[in-house]
Amino acid sequence: MKRAMEVMVIAAFCLPWLMAQEAPTTCRPTTAIDSQKRHTMKHRPPGSANATQSSVPDMLAWGFPASIDSDATRNSQKAIDDKEAQVFTLTGNLWRIGLEGNDCDIHMELSDVSGGKASERVIAEIPPENEQARTQLLDLLGAADRQKILNEQPDEKGSYRFINLAHPVGIRVTGYGFYDAAHYSRSWKASQGGRCHFTPEEVHKRGNSHGTCAVATLWELHPVWSVQRP
Repeated sequence: MKRAMEVMVIAAFCLPWLMAQEAPTTCRPTTAIDSQKRHTMKHRPPGSANATQSSVPDMLAWGFPASIDSDATRNSQKAIDDKEAQVFTLTGNLWRIGLEGNDCDIHMELSDVSGGKASERVIAEIPPENEQARTQLLDLLGAADRQKILNEQPDEKGSYRFINLAHPVGIRVTGYGFYDAAHYSRSWKASQGGRCHFTPEEVHKRGNSHGTCAVATLWELHPVWSVQRP
């Protein structure tokens, strides 16, 4: 009887922890994969081991894919630019992380290695099928930030709260170049600045509702399949 009580007590303490550990893998996308914009490109299997070294400043300087104003281009399930067919390795400072409820990708915002909290950033994303990379990322986080991610639960709309790191984490990610055309703004010339007070030229480059105001390009690394310490 005593042994049974001990087991029950241990289970009572451990079960919430075990459930928390499973939180990133129990995410259920609110949008089916085949309904997600450019889903074929975002869920590609890992590419060649021969990656091109890049940096945040490099990615911020990447230009627009040809014919980006075309609906066919923005919705294409094939590469719309040579960089979408290339594998890149990017080293930077991780400032923000979270689960995206629509597709359950882990969303990361990175500045250059010398950048601060207000520096311009790029986005890198790890889809659910790349479990090893997701585990690698969580292992690099501090204990408090890791637990915030693991314990985060969706709201009534299936959305998760993102976490801004108090101190950046240096990471090196590897993945395909990807232009997130779903956020491209065709009406950028008439922009009023919005919540980020962007100029029309900034809206043209950054698009709409693409991460925080610090994210300065629609170019991403997506999907990412490796996350390492620099």
